[in-house]
This record gives sequence, structure tokens and C-alpha cells, in this order.
Amino acid sequence: MSVIARVNSANQWYDRLSQRDGALIVIWAGLGLLSGALLLNFYLGLTFWALLLVGLAVLVGCRLMYRLGRLPPVAPAVTGPAEVRLPYAPSLLALNQWFDEQPPLTRMCQTMGWLYGSFAVNLMLTHRIGFPFGLLFIAVAVTMLVARVGHGHGWLGSLQAAQPAAPKAPPRPAIAAPPPIDVTPDVVATTMLAADTVTAETRA
Repeated sequence: MSVIARVNSANQWYDRLSQRDGALIVIWAGLGLLSGALLLNFYLGLTFWALLLVGLAVLVGCRLMYRLGRLPPVAPAVTGPAEVRLPYAPSLLALNQWFDEQPPLTRMCQTMGWLYGSFAVNLMLTHRIGFPFGLLFIAVAVTMLVARVGHGHGWLGSLQAAQPAAPKAPPRPAIAAPPPIDVTPDVVATTMLAADTVTAETRA
């Protein structure tokens, strides 16, 4: 897929979002751009404001060109509402629901354990091989934050929708009901007479 096709597809997807999801996407895009500019400035020494302005220019420029109709259409517009779905949504959803079932103290200890553990591993890697300090810790913290926020806003879907539907059992064949038994007095008398005759013949 070409760059223009990707830009058109992203803009069409954004137009079909609800107002709340669209506002959240703008906020998260701004935070991601700010965090990326800070990391590149801290680790590579690039100019922070230049990175921020370039990123904003790219985002605003792609949106403005699409709204003004300056991008050539490459595919028919998709209609209908759109939804935000994070990658690996079924696994993240199951993990979030398991986390929600834990007691509050256990959840706090697990969160602090992941953060302190990633910080300790990052510190060891920095000391051993010169790995950028804080990069692994920031990556783990951002992943946890995105997973929790995505779960809170319904971006992970539902566990029932994520699981495949169980196969249906084949229908059982219908069993015909037995014919009704005739119990009229004549039939009963005839049956008793036949039974007496058989008994008499047996004794003889």
C-alpha cells in the first residue's frame, strides 16, 4: 500500500470514529509525539522543539490536505462507524480481566513489581552493555498504561467476542411417538378370553 493510500485510509478511519474516541486519539497522539521528542532529545541529543514542530507539521498537514481534498482518492470511501482496536486485544483483555479480579493490595504489589523489576533490569543493562538508561522502564510503563486505558475505554472489545464460537451439536433425529393402545372393554374382554383359552390348553 502506498503512502497516500495509508494516509487516506487513516483519515477515513478517523472520520468514522465517535466524538469521544476521536478526542482520545488526538490526546494520545500528542502525548506519543511529546514522549518521542523527549526520548530522542535525551538519548540522541536532537533538538526537542524541532522534533516536536516537525511531528506536528506532518500530522496537521496530512489531516489538512485530506480535508481540503488535495489527496488523490485511491479507494472508495468506507462508510459506517469505526472502532478503536489495539493489537493483541484478546490477550490484553484476558490479562486485564484477570488483573481486575485480584484484591486491591495484590494489584498494587503487582504493578510496583513490574515497574521496579523493569527499572532494575534497565539499570543492570545500562551498567553492563551501555543500554540507554530508563528506556526499558519507560517502555514497560507506557505499555501498562495503554493496556489499562484501552481496557477502560472498551478498545479491547469483549472476551465473548474475542473467543471463537463453540461448534453447535448436530440436531437429534425426531423420534416418532408409539401408536395409542386400544383399551376399550371389547378389546379387554377378548384379550382375557384368549388368555384363559391358552391357560386351559396348557393344563390339558
